[in-house]
Amino acid sequence: MEDSALKEILHALELQTVYFDQKVEQLEEQFKGIEQRIDLLEKKIDSSISILPKQRKMLIYF
Repeated sequence: MEDSALKEILHALELQTVYFDQKVEQLEEQFKGIEQRIDLLEKKIDSSISILPKQRKMLIYF
């Protein structure tokens, strides 16, 4: 292969690497957002579960 062809291939690989790095960063940010939403949902579930025993007591009285 010619030197210029090898340089073109190398350049294409470098561009591909940059693209994949950017994609990985995007996916990591999305993952962080999903983790935060899961944490929020877990807190909501925990708080609603702690209310349930009180509601059960109220139901027993009625």
